[in-house]
Amino acid sequence: MRCLLSWFICCLLLFTGRVDAAEPLDWAFIGIWDRSMPQVEAACRESGIKASFFKGQAFNETQKEADAARYRIVFVLNLEAEQAPALTQLLQKARALNPEQRVIPLDARGSQMDLDKAGLLLKDEAVPAYWRPNGMLNVRRLIRYCMVKHCGQQGEIEPPVLIPDSGYYDPAREESFAEIGELIAFKRSKKRWIEEASVAVLVLQQSFWITHDLKVIDAQIEALEKHGLNVVPVFGDREAQVTKLVQAAKPTILIEDRHGAMWQSTALLKELNAPYLRPISMLATTNEEWLRDPRGLSHRDVGMFMALQESWGTIEPVVVGGLKENIQGFRLHEPIPDRIEAFAARAARWAALRRTSNADKKIALIYYNKGLGQDDLMRGSPTGGFLDAPESFMRFLPKMKEAGFTLKNTPADSKALIAAMKRGGRNIGPWAQGDLEKLVDESQPVLVPLHQYEEWFNTKLSESARKVMVEKFGPPPGRIMVVRRNGEPHIVLPKIEMGNLVLMPQPERGEKQDENLLHNRDVPPPHNYLAFYWWLDQQYHADAIVHWGTHGTLELMPGKEAGLSKDCWSDICAGHMPVVNLWITDNLGEATLSRRRSYAALVDHMPPPTLAAGLDEEFKNLHEDIHKYRTLEDGLLKEEYRKRISQQAREAKLHGAAGSAEAVLDDAAVTRLDEHLHNLFESRTPLRLHVLGEGPHEQEMVPYLAQILGEPLLDHLAATRGIHRAALEHKKEDRAAAAEFLRAALDGPPPADVRMTADLEKDLAFARDVRARLLDAGKEHAGLITALSGHYMEPGPGPDPIRNPATAPGGRNLYSLNPEEIPTRPAWETARKLVDELLRTRKPKKIAMDLNGMETMRDFGVMEGQILALLGVRPIWNQNNLVIDVELIPAEELKRPRVEVFIAMGGQYKENFPTRVALLDKAVRMAAAAPETENPVRDAVAATKERLLKRGYSGARADQYAAARIFGTKPGNMSGTNILYLVPRSGVWDKDDEITDVYTDSMSFVYTQDTWGEKVDGLYEEALQNTDTVLRVWASNMTSQLSNHHAYEYLGGLSMAVTKVTGKSPAAVISDVRDPSGARVRDFEEVLASNLKSELLNRRWLEGMKSHDYAGAGHISELVKNTFGWSVTRRGSITQETWNEVYDVLVKDKHNLKLPEWFERVSPHAMQEISATLIEAARKDLWQATPEQVRTLAEIYARSVNAHGDSGGLVSGGNTRMADFVNAKLTAPGDQEGAALAQEMRAKLQQSAEPPPTAVEKVSGTQISQPAAADKPQPPQPEGTVLQPAWNSFAWLIAAAAVLLMVAGFFKKAGSAS
Repeated sequence: MRCLLSWFICCLLLFTGRVDAAEPLDWAFIGIWDRSMPQVEAACRESGIKASFFKGQAFNETQKEADAARYRIVFVLNLEAEQAPALTQLLQKARALNPEQRVIPLDARGSQMDLDKAGLLLKDEAVPAYWRPNGMLNVRRLIRYCMVKHCGQQGEIEPPVLIPDSGYYDPAREESFAEIGELIAFKRSKKRWIEEASVAVLVLQQSFWITHDLKVIDAQIEALEKHGLNVVPVFGDREAQVTKLVQAAKPTILIEDRHGAMWQSTALLKELNAPYLRPISMLATTNEEWLRDPRGLSHRDVGMFMALQESWGTIEPVVVGGLKENIQGFRLHEPIPDRIEAFAARAARWAALRRTSNADKKIALIYYNKGLGQDDLMRGSPTGGFLDAPESFMRFLPKMKEAGFTLKNTPADSKALIAAMKRGGRNIGPWAQGDLEKLVDESQPVLVPLHQYEEWFNTKLSESARKVMVEKFGPPPGRIMVVRRNGEPHIVLPKIEMGNLVLMPQPERGEKQDENLLHNRDVPPPHNYLAFYWWLDQQYHADAIVHWGTHGTLELMPGKEAGLSKDCWSDICAGHMPVVNLWITDNLGEATLSRRRSYAALVDHMPPPTLAAGLDEEFKNLHEDIHKYRTLEDGLLKEEYRKRISQQAREAKLHGAAGSAEAVLDDAAVTRLDEHLHNLFESRTPLRLHVLGEGPHEQEMVPYLAQILGEPLLDHLAATRGIHRAALEHKKEDRAAAAEFLRAALDGPPPADVRMTADLEKDLAFARDVRARLLDAGKEHAGLITALSGHYMEPGPGPDPIRNPATAPGGRNLYSLNPEEIPTRPAWETARKLVDELLRTRKPKKIAMDLNGMETMRDFGVMEGQILALLGVRPIWNQNNLVIDVELIPAEELKRPRVEVFIAMGGQYKENFPTRVALLDKAVRMAAAAPETENPVRDAVAATKERLLKRGYSGARADQYAAARIFGTKPGNMSGTNILYLVPRSGVWDKDDEITDVYTDSMSFVYTQDTWGEKVDGLYEEALQNTDTVLRVWASNMTSQLSNHHAYEYLGGLSMAVTKVTGKSPAAVISDVRDPSGARVRDFEEVLASNLKSELLNRRWLEGMKSHDYAGAGHISELVKNTFGWSVTRRGSITQETWNEVYDVLVKDKHNLKLPEWFERVSPHAMQEISATLIEAARKDLWQATPEQVRTLAEIYARSVNAHGDSGGLVSGGNTRMADFVNAKLTAPGDQEGAALAQEMRAKLQQSAEPPPTAVEKVSGTQISQPAAADKPQPPQPEGTVLQPAWNSFAWLIAAAAVLLMVAGFFKKAGSAS
């Protein structure tokens, strides 16, 4: 068909006269696709028109008013939203100079609304009629039409030529196919259709087909066919037409390589029930730019191909092509061969996953052992994502069996599972080589021989990657998880087999196990990490891998931030395996990294209900006495209550909360104490862990629903009773009334004293709907089965049911928000109020902001709003509520001085919100340039410039960086500050400065203007000068400042950096926005004290953790470690009273919960880790523990090691300083019992650290590949068996075995290899 069109065009050119041009014409084309430019330029040139092509930003930057006015016609199409206002202003000025100028849309776009509102757009419906079908002939006719219609020239107007607007495409034929049968018959004739093979439908842009911009598409087709898929390319731009074509093809997998989403809803995607893959053909970047840029994708491509598409349930965002400039200067699409191959291989694996029967599938379930201790098996983040992972796994196994997966030898319960993991399924640090030898001898790990690993190492890694590996970890196989067997080193991969399901712990990062790497950036995964994923892909042939819970480290490996290359470590490890990650809805920030950097399909699960922990008994009486005190007149009775309150506060160790050391508290101190108790009462926290497939318990449902319905329900109830809710005293009564109302009215009549209103009826209907969705928890299991069956996974939002009730139910493919919306209008209003409160109550001069991407995902930009408000700058939203720019708030409107800020980016901010980084940088510079007389921001920038000049900067360089205030980690570094690895390993550091230096070294890369993540000597320290306050937002309803270890990592680390630079510890404040309607600024120390009282020290919380046995014990242990983390990074935030109370509650069992006995029964290593952490707090003088307390802890630790072996975690593992400290406390003169205890402990630790000497070379079972000839191969044995010498096959082995038996007196079995 296209041949006929070409012939027709030639005839038209011969017989149709050209338009008479009275004068040369200049036309501008703004925002048309690069692939269309050659045709438009040629058609204009033929007609004597000078065509100029621009993106919106380029037009604004290069065209002055007079330049813009010279264009007779300005055609517009795709405009950048943030550039539309400036473009509108420029064209308004051009119109004033040239009233004849026409601004004509080639087709309608939402981004043109500013032009339309300004009255600039001339909407000619004939123009899109030419443009949409496109093609050279229609472009020529469009040019001619506009010359005649809009430029007053003579000539013949001809109608558009109809070109197929949809159809099937094949590279071997010019014409398209209208029917699927025609395409299949054609491909059969070319021997390119495989009967009964999987079908991959590839949906492409119609304009690709029209403009012949098909090199990337053709490359994908060829690669997919090479992998055995029948490929059906479909083009079209209208959903109804494309839907019919796709349905007729009956796809196994659906691939869409377009610029935007085709679908108006997910109806077709659900109907097809096929994996929905979205490869990326970059629109804003050349292949060379992409390869060179550590960011990978440009901001524009991230927005178009990731942020806007993930809400449709897409997977596999693999870059397959980008732009390449041709000799004419136009940029057309060009494939990236190795990425095309990688995508095709991954697509084929998804197709196989869908078509292979579940009974035949091999699944690898990967869990975590991130602390390297025996107390944290199957935990993800230190919170474990609030998932009881062992129990959740046991609940999921029957669902796998029901779905037809082949399972054998499954454990009876979670206790048996944990025992199996301790015995043969845990990571072991290099400080416990003896334990590793024991694991190999007594279980059945995979043993990867050195020669096999070297083969992978040399073939899968580039020369530069191999060089980095050797530099960081030494030559293969390194020293982590390595034993010697059969005369050769082997990498140990612990595993537990259950038929076609294998459980394996994800290997740990090298930085945790070698403190010398903490000052290094871009540290690759260690040798055993690479071996782990390569074995799963190459030897086990996993049909899919599942990372069990939030979260692992695959997505956090060094490499491009988005749009990975073949040299990015996450891509290297993931290989071609389908990846499925179980993920908590609350963690949106890292969820985006997981789907973009490890190609994971996310299956989300709910957080546990967030409920009031309540006041412990000792606080209830005090709280009631304060309320009575406040009602009394001055006099003797009131003074008696004052004394009683003071006494209770002293006994409860709350004088710190009252802010007074006086024996008798004054009124101000009583008020502060009342506020603290109120905060404790209002504290909401998860009181247990989530179990997959389990909804809220019966007793939790009503209070949880009351939380979800929130303030509106309380207001509606109060209105029926005439109660004024502003009074503090009514809060408790309000919540009780709401719970009473819901408990009665959800399934019966409302309480007699409640007059039902329309608002309350809506509240009830909403509560019933939310309850039904929360109870639909079985979808979490179903979602995992759907993913492992290779079906379409419906998208679902976060972060949690309180902030967004649409989060429930779980079991969906989690997606996050559009970064361009930040900050939203509600977030900006909240931010303004918080800044007003902050400046009214605290008077900071310079604030260091802990800008955290995970909180932004939850609160939609409150921190960004606060930064702008402090600077006296506000967002500019477009008609789609996207923030496209910022503007200065005039001084007369602001009515206060601007406040200087320093911005420390963490929590994957730069990766998720790159355009917001640029916007905030612009805001700082805008504030610094504000002309008012009193401008602290301008003065600070000038002072920074002077200091930079004194450091030897040139004038130009000092000007460039003086206003730089945004710093973070190096581009491509997803591992944060590294102090999370250092702080717990307290045996390898002595001084705070060692931690501060690691934090600063990691976080001192500057982001400003054209500088994206560069280390500039001395700039970080100068930009941080004069900071007196640090601020963090708290938006999560799940994690607190105590339970979230990133809080002490970022806010604590920032506080240490400020202290070192300024010589003073900064004030720390928290913007508490968990309840947006009650957002407020709180002192950090008060918040942390409340977290401790409502979690780690709270009886009800501890009872909730006890209900989860091993997982709950591990959770308690992690919060003790986080307490230690705060004590290190912000000295004084953990008071001596708090340390003593931790000791009293957990060691002395203050609440009479029988905790010591419980720990000993469910997880003795959790108590070992707790005692080790408390010992280290005492050893480092963070806690002035009494000699009796230290002695008790030393005994607990030693007895635990002696009875259960060394836990081997980050705190105690290899910590010889702590062991010496414990030894000294147990070996006082004359203390024979203590000396014996210490001696046994030292022997146990020695046994753990070093393997026993042996006179015999250990042998192992089956190798995963044939050994080298010199190794004298043994015949293969079944996987999972202990291999005995093959003396029935080789006579000489009989003699060898006899000699060994005579010399050694025994033959020691070893773990088998795969």
